[in-house]
Amino acid sequence: MNQISIFCGLVLLVTTACGQREVSLQIGDVVADPGRYGEMVLELEGEASGGMGLLSIGIYTLSDSTGEITVLTSQGLPADGTHLTVRGSVMSGVMIGGTHYGVSLQEAERVYED
Repeated sequence: MNQISIFCGLVLLVTTACGQREVSLQIGDVVADPGRYGEMVLELEGEASGGMGLLSIGIYTLSDSTGEITVLTSQGLPADGTHLTVRGSVMSGVMIGGTHYGVSLQEAERVYED
């Protein structure tokens, strides 16, 4: 084997290993520095509570041991106490019906956990 083949093989091995690595985000990390995650789609896991809806927009709180975040959704609201993984985009603040909500997550997808 020549050196180029060995180098290409090593690069492929390293990038494959790095691509499989998962980074687990906690809600407290996102709330503490929302600007860091502004361009990303995140997955956050936690327990849903306090849902309320108006027309086709709903909000609920997702919390874990590190904090809580308001989730905006166009889907139905999850029941209180439901364990979820929510995928979406971070917003540093939102105004709904004259009430300001701090850091929030615009829900794109939701998975109910067991």
